[in-house]
Amino acid sequence: MVSIVPADEALRKRLGLNPDELCLAAYDGGELIGRILYRTEKDEVFIDDVTMDDGSIADGLIRAALNAVSREGVKTAVCRKGSLFDLFGKTGLTRDGESRPVEIRIDIERLFNKDCKN
Repeated sequence: MVSIVPADEALRKRLGLNPDELCLAAYDGGELIGRILYRTEKDEVFIDDVTMDDGSIADGLIRAALNAVSREGVKTAVCRKGSLFDLFGKTGLTRDGESRPVEIRIDIERLFNKDCKN
């Protein structure tokens, strides 16, 4: 069974995270199968990295992180790491017009309130 939980101190230390960097880890049983690194600034969350063994876990990691920060008043998700753009596109995150070709932004509430696809 897959679970997504906040990274424990051992994983945070192994990754060399600063106190302001947040991390959720995905486990299948006791095996680490993915993680997402992110940080908040005011009402924005910056997704810094998503790593996973299986692409299907990426959506869950991203949505779990966005759900966690939205409860604290964060309204906008931002990704500036070009290597993640395709991954985010599959999750529903899209570029904010042509004015920002190096950035993906999305309204978190809109993401969670859009219709589900069958």
